[in-house]
Amino acid sequence: MNLIAKLSIAALAVSTLATPAMARDAADGKPLTCINLMSMGETPVINERTVLVKMKTGATNYKRMDLAGPCNGIEYKGFGHQTGYNELCTSDTLTSLATPGTICKIDRIVDITDAEAKDLLKKK
Repeated sequence: MNLIAKLSIAALAVSTLATPAMARDAADGKPLTCINLMSMGETPVINERTVLVKMKTGATNYKRMDLAGPCNGIEYKGFGHQTGYNELCTSDTLTSLATPGTICKIDRIVDITDAEAKDLLKKK
C-alpha cells in the first residue's frame, strides 16, 4: 500500500471518529442526528408529536425531538427507549409507557433556543 493510500485511510478514520453522529447513515437517506444519553437531562413531553430535551452539557441548552407521527399516550406517562449505543438517534424509536406496544419513530432532532423551549413548555 502506498503512502497516499495510507494517508487517505487515516484521514477517513479520523473524520469518522470526529463525527460519530454522522458516522452511520439513516435508512431513509436523511442525515442521522444523535444525542449522547449522558448529556440528556429532563425530557418533558410537549404533546404526542414533540419531546423537549434539556441538555446537561454542550453548546445548546435544548433540543427538540419531532416524532414521525402521533405517539398515543406519550404525553400522559412518558416514554422508554432502547439503543445499542450511548446515544439516542433519529434511527431509534420511543415506546409509549401508557399504551403498551406503541412504537414511535423519531423523525428529527433539532437544536432550539431557550426562548423556543420556554414557548414549548407553555403549550404543555
